[in-house]
Formats: sequence, C-alpha cells, structure tokens
Amino acid sequence: MISDINKLELDVKWQNLTPGCTIVGSCTAEVFRTEERLSPGHRMCAGCGATIAVRNVLRGLHEEDEAVITCATGCLEVSSFMYPYTAWKDSFIHNAFENAGATCSGVEAAYRALKKKGKVKKHS
Repeated sequence: MISDINKLELDVKWQNLTPGCTIVGSCTAEVFRTEERLSPGHRMCAGCGATIAVRNVLRGLHEEDEAVITCATGCLEVSSFMYPYTAWKDSFIHNAFENAGATCSGVEAAYRALKKKGKVKKHS
C-alpha cells in the first residue's frame, strides 16, 4: 500500500491516530486492545462489512474523544439500535436517507456555538 502511494506521489501526513497506528501504516495489536465503542451483541450478520468498517473507524478515535454518529436508515441502524437498547457507546442519531450529512453538520454547528459560550467542557 505504501509503494502505491509513493507511485501516485501523494503528500501523505503521517499522523498518529492511536498509539501504534498511523493513517497509512500497519496497526499493531495494541490498537485492537482498545475498548469497543460499538458493543458486541448487536444483531448485525457475522462478518458484515459495515460492522467491521465502523469498528475500525471508531478505533481511530482517541479514548477521550466524544463522537456523534449519524446513521441513515439501513441494516446498521436497524440492527444496532432498538429503543431503548443500543450497541453504541457514543451519541447516536438516526436519520432519514437524505439528511444524515445535514444532521451531522447541525450537531457540529451547535457544538461550536455552545463551546464558544463556554457551555461545553474543554478537553485538556
């Protein structure tokens, strides 16, 4: 994979996401020892690509990060959240198909406004 990137002459910033993992590099077993943010026991099919992708994206977050997941209607939403139970350890918003991006940008705008007013705690 690294040689493919060098062939394309892309400017890649090597930034640590979690200890032992870089954006374009091999992750060590240490990354896979982090706490799951999508709880086991959800009703997704074994080996489902969506679940594998979500778990790996969430592993890229730092432990102190607080994520907001927006999910349009589909298998991932139906199988991971059934009120009042959820497999998500972070905030979760179910959306219609067409507005997941708009919902997420609204959450970001609200967060920035509350942070500016001093109503959101700041991480050190």
